[in-house]
Amino acid sequence: MRPRIGRWGSLGQVQLHVSGLAASYKRSPNLITDPEIKACLLHLLREKIMATRSVLVAVSALAFCYRHVLNRPADAIEQALPSMKKAREPPAGYVTSGQRRPREKAPSNT
Repeated sequence: MRPRIGRWGSLGQVQLHVSGLAASYKRSPNLITDPEIKACLLHLLREKIMATRSVLVAVSALAFCYRHVLNRPADAIEQALPSMKKAREPPAGYVTSGQRRPREKAPSNT
């Protein structure tokens, strides 16, 4: 069984994403700055159009590498992406706990 890191991903994912990052900048991962990492993650999200979960795996893998292997703070990596959750609207007619259901008018017999 392979050791797991974070919520998603494995050590193979760490190697995949870190080597991809290093190859795209043609530098060692410890020489790549936080804004460059952010640009790479946004490139994955917007231009390569990767799934949200796949990008989150990349974020987790890079944060693990920078925090535990390179002993560098990874807060900038984890905050690099915009919020990816879409606001959900409740279905029509759904009543939340603090609301009262509107009264329906009884049909008049006139």
